[in-house]
Amino acid sequence: MSEFFFRDLGQVEELLQRYLRAILPLKRRDRPTFTDYGVFDYADVLDDYAVEYTGAGDETMIEELRSMFTNAVNWDCVGTLYNVHPNLSLHAQVASFVSSFANPNLGQDVSSGQFAATERSLVRIMSELAGWATDGRGIFTFGGKATSLYGVKLALDRHQPDLRRRGLVGRPVVLSTDVGHPCHVEVCNWLGIGEDNCDRLPTTAGVLDPEVLAAALRAHYRSGATPVCIVATGCSTNSHSVDRFAEIADVAGAVAAEFGAVRPWLHVDAVIGWVYLLLARYDFVGNPLDIPEQVATILHNKYRMMADVKFADSFGIDFHKTGFAGYNSSLFLTRHPEILHSIEGGYVESDPMRFSDYSPYLYSLELSRSAHGPVSAWAALRSLGFEGFTRILADQTAGYLRLKQLLGADSRFQVLNRTEESNLVLVTLLPPDLEQVDADTPPDAVARVRALNEQFHRFVIAQHAESASPVFFSISRGYDFDGLQLAPVKLYSFNSHFDRAAAEANYAAIVDLVHRFGRDSAGVGYFNWIEFMQLKDTRGRAAQ
Repeated sequence: MSEFFFRDLGQVEELLQRYLRAILPLKRRDRPTFTDYGVFDYADVLDDYAVEYTGAGDETMIEELRSMFTNAVNWDCVGTLYNVHPNLSLHAQVASFVSSFANPNLGQDVSSGQFAATERSLVRIMSELAGWATDGRGIFTFGGKATSLYGVKLALDRHQPDLRRRGLVGRPVVLSTDVGHPCHVEVCNWLGIGEDNCDRLPTTAGVLDPEVLAAALRAHYRSGATPVCIVATGCSTNSHSVDRFAEIADVAGAVAAEFGAVRPWLHVDAVIGWVYLLLARYDFVGNPLDIPEQVATILHNKYRMMADVKFADSFGIDFHKTGFAGYNSSLFLTRHPEILHSIEGGYVESDPMRFSDYSPYLYSLELSRSAHGPVSAWAALRSLGFEGFTRILADQTAGYLRLKQLLGADSRFQVLNRTEESNLVLVTLLPPDLEQVDADTPPDAVARVRALNEQFHRFVIAQHAESASPVFFSISRGYDFDGLQLAPVKLYSFNSHFDRAAAEANYAAIVDLVHRFGRDSAGVGYFNWIEFMQLKDTRGRAAQ
């Protein structure tokens, strides 16, 4: 049986090379998926991975693993414009893989060696960037949902110090917003608060008005409920909106004082926006990287908004979203370590802490924790440095601005989020008889636009089945534009290679798809596509 377990370096190198030679050729920079795209029934493939009485040989193992890459998305392709999924730092991938040879369990340092110090180092770095000096404490956990779960859990513990023994008392309420992640509601279910007690407050341009918050808090206090936690937005997925954390904290404290209550805990869902804290080290005045003025202004504003996270009680980070680390690599941070450490009783760390003193399993949700999260995050941050991240963020920002410019100047399209400063571009195709869509557009025309986008997306997916599309994206059926549901095309990139040139290449690929769609769909659907193409190409608003 020795061939199945570690013997020496040569054994690992040989087997690893065989796996890589069989699989990595599928990962092409110009192809958004590893294989031709196609729908499959699970019932047809489950037996392919059955475990039999006799073990499989190397070739069988490699071939079966290779087949698992069917339909897998290639995040290294700059034409992959699908939600908040960055490509991975090569150092992050390799460091995480190699760390698995120690198989560390970060439940305590005794079982994980100095890998535990890697976690603590990242906690310290991010605490300092948040403006908490070295006072912050935190823990890597299983995802962004878990970071919000920790935040609400600590809020409950502060409001009910005997929660661990007695359970929930009264009617605790969590306040989130209409642009907040759905997991804010789900966490209320998991913690026994109840989904109905997650109050999703309306926002203006994606931002919570402190006066709206004040009114909601007063209403809850008067109803006999206890507002225990406010989950603010630290860069929303779509619009990159950021709540005003300092004002929220002030309003929450003032209203709570009116009712003689404990101020609601302020947790910031910053799983995307945390990355802009890395800009703290950049000299925006001297601008040594020669970042274009418009781009530098956008980045500086994002940093200044996110820097107010120092007024929060806790916040969450997803290194796997905007930090080029692998799934999953999430960090929960708080400036109240005494509450975090008392979740399960009374965990205490010595000062100075020495090896064998670090045992987070005594307060963490998980007893078994892989080192993948912190190692992957450390490798990405350490190898790129603050300068590397600054360059990438600048290139990405210039890229999405260019993509909006190109699509906005092309009469075949209408960009729906022109004023938003996010990595997302929402764009709808327009039929030949419409210059634009707005709240006054007749319902039948709105229905045609929606059907047009859905038909186009189905066409694009069909192209992937033939390896005939260099771009991969989704549509947003739930996006609300002036009260209209248009199912626009959703183009999103946090790829490290996304810049102006990539934006131009992606624009050209999308236009080519529209032309192919028009030819293949001529005379089919809601209008004549040949007429559509001729009219749109000669309308005089060339994409320059």
